[in-house]
Amino acid sequence: MERHEKLDEDSRVMSFSIIGGDHHLANYRSTISVHEDEEGEGLTKTVVVESYEVDVPEGSSEEDTCAFAETITRCNLLSLARIAEKMAGLLLLLILQ
Repeated sequence: MERHEKLDEDSRVMSFSIIGGDHHLANYRSTISVHEDEEGEGLTKTVVVESYEVDVPEGSSEEDTCAFAETITRCNLLSLARIAEKMAGLLLLLILQ
């Protein structure tokens, strides 16, 4: 279960906490921010950064906890990339029609 903590569309920042469920994360909080960078020739690159804080639960190592949290982060970012690519493809189809 997740609790959305912050959604700031102007600064393009969202944060959430994992508050329940069957997992090995204690006090997990993630912040996702979106940044644009000029690539030249009128092209813009979008960079998404996700950072997290998590406590190491009893019986687990810091390395194992970080590996688990980084797996979740990677899955979140890959899912976001797939959605963005699909939206870009749909936008291109609309423009070409």
